[in-house]
Amino acid sequence: MSCWTGRGLFAGMQITTCTRITSRRSLLGTSSQLIRFESFSTKPEITVLKKSRIHRRHPPITTLHPDKLTVTEFRELSKQKQPTFMTVEWDVRQRLTYAHHENKYQPFPPGTRGFLYYYSDPKLPSIAGELRFRITPSSDPGTFYHGNDLLRANGTPWSIRLLPIAVQHLHSGLRRLLLKDKLVTETILRVCQTLAKDHVEKLRTQLPVIYSFGQPFLIDFSKHSLRFWVVKGDRSMPVDLLYISSEFRRRLGENGKITPYTGKAYISLELSTLPQHPKNTVVFRVIKIIEPVKCVIDDYDGYMHEPREGYLLTSGWWTMSRRGVITKRPGGRVHALYLDKVKTPKMAGLRLLLPDSGS
Repeated sequence: MSCWTGRGLFAGMQITTCTRITSRRSLLGTSSQLIRFESFSTKPEITVLKKSRIHRRHPPITTLHPDKLTVTEFRELSKQKQPTFMTVEWDVRQRLTYAHHENKYQPFPPGTRGFLYYYSDPKLPSIAGELRFRITPSSDPGTFYHGNDLLRANGTPWSIRLLPIAVQHLHSGLRRLLLKDKLVTETILRVCQTLAKDHVEKLRTQLPVIYSFGQPFLIDFSKHSLRFWVVKGDRSMPVDLLYISSEFRRRLGENGKITPYTGKAYISLELSTLPQHPKNTVVFRVIKIIEPVKCVIDDYDGYMHEPREGYLLTSGWWTMSRRGVITKRPGGRVHALYLDKVKTPKMAGLRLLLPDSGS
């Protein structure tokens, strides 16, 4: 049988035509043959020419412990919106997202190559742990400690907190890995589940979660308010502070409320040791400026002092009169909150941080 293959009328269609040669000996038994030619077409083979998404198949991630990583844990997330990976349990798939803006997932930044790992700050409670992504120069796990953590657009590390990991079904594979690596215990997970029972949706947001005094967290000086969560033991409360980075003088702007500076920095809450402050007074210290601070008001009189690294947030002036001339110099008051006088529910959560507040 001989065959010929050609194109059909439609793109992607192949038609094969074959000729079958049938021979039959004559009734007389001679060697003469009766030859018959038969033409037919085989069933058309149609190939659909579509753009198909190619999914790279990676081995499952078997550990989140920084000291146990292997080359199989290396991942390339660049420009992907919702990359997935399998955990050691082949039937559990974990989906990752970088950011969500205007109902759209934002892709991971270019150069996002490295390792997922679990981070736990030894200065904070065990429930403060989180999943992070370490960008490394190569797939060699030995370069882990030479890399840097993936950051969000606001300069904070990209992460998935332990609180949602402990309670959400879509993170079940991560929970198994953390237990297998002994990075968390069943007891810690139960505390997280109790804590997040009523507030899991809010705790999923990127608002800072404060566990103790002295813990750095991000502030945007262009915002009128500062919002975060306070967590202690199995209790959590939201906190909403006004005018931490803005001032309120009725002669200025609409309603007198202005934010004279832009920029971002890590600050921390501290219990004041200043002699003019009573017990349980909270002050705000600038730890590190990560986006330059700029004054955005022309001819601003400097009533609110420009934030500086290592210093407390302050505002106001010292006025001096010398020979009838009144001069002003920076001074005035330290931004402070007197917790023993706090009555508004929006600030009551700060009392959880006090040493004698219980757990």
